[in-house]
Amino acid sequence: MAQPSAGGTGSAAEASRPERESSSRTAASGTTVEVTIRDEISSRQYSAGHAVEGSVSRDVLDNRGRVVIPAGSDVALEITKISPSNAGDTRGEGTLELTVTSISVNGASHAARAILGINDIPHTMKGRGVTKGQGTDLAVGAAVGALAGQLIGKNTKSTVIGGAVGAVGGGAVAVAGAQRDIIVAAGTHISFALPQSITVK
Repeated sequence: MAQPSAGGTGSAAEASRPERESSSRTAASGTTVEVTIRDEISSRQYSAGHAVEGSVSRDVLDNRGRVVIPAGSDVALEITKISPSNAGDTRGEGTLELTVTSISVNGASHAARAILGINDIPHTMKGRGVTKGQGTDLAVGAAVGALAGQLIGKNTKSTVIGGAVGAVGGGAVAVAGAQRDIIVAAGTHISFALPQSITVK
């Protein structure tokens, strides 16, 4: 009687083994992960090294359709490159690079280093306008123009005209020196491919 009992126990163990093994789920390397950026990124406010937070936008599944990385999971990113356009470049886009560092799943952090360049990240460019220094250029231009007009014309009309011409010149200097900032709006969606597989239980 003992022998059949032992055989029955073995059969039960074998039957339960696949169930235990199936509790592990793996998102293969190369699987696309969609992420939502939580806060605005601006080249006027931040520099390289600044941490950025995001969250998974859509469930990431394994090859059997089971959820590996649930939507809402935290994603840690870092700004690795960021700068405004060059001064006076009204069409330039500056630089921007984000690096995904990890994904947290059910409280466990998983390394997931992936680099996204400026063409991978939806963004806009925003002019800085006239800064304090550029405003000084405008004021100095107006003052110098007014003085020149007064010396040349020696009357109020010449002073006014000279001031206006000087202001235009100062304004041209200010515009030439203006920069445009890269802005990534809060809620922006990005995506990347997993650099290596992630397995969860």
